[in-house]
Amino acid sequence: MSKPESADAILERILKSYGLDGKLREWRAVQLWPEVVGEAIAKHTRAEKVFRKKLYIIVDSPAWKQQLHFLKNDMVARLNAAAGGDVVRDIQLTVGKIQG
Repeated sequence: MSKPESADAILERILKSYGLDGKLREWRAVQLWPEVVGEAIAKHTRAEKVFRKKLYIIVDSPAWKQQLHFLKNDMVARLNAAAGGDVVRDIQLTVGKIQG
């Protein structure tokens, strides 16, 4: 008897068959943002979307925007590792209101 396949695995297989697996990884990247960057950064930021391999992040102050600018390469690498592939190549930081 074979082991049952998880719902995640089934969904990923179906989306891949339709060429939509990249969109699933993009959605995962946005959802994983707080976990990947940690609580301190997450409470000052909000991931909005991935478009053309660029992750758009809202930051609550210019000071945090400047600080995160220096961490972009590390955040991209950690996010791609967590999302399971080359999902994000750059991060666009924009100052705005964080709804919480």
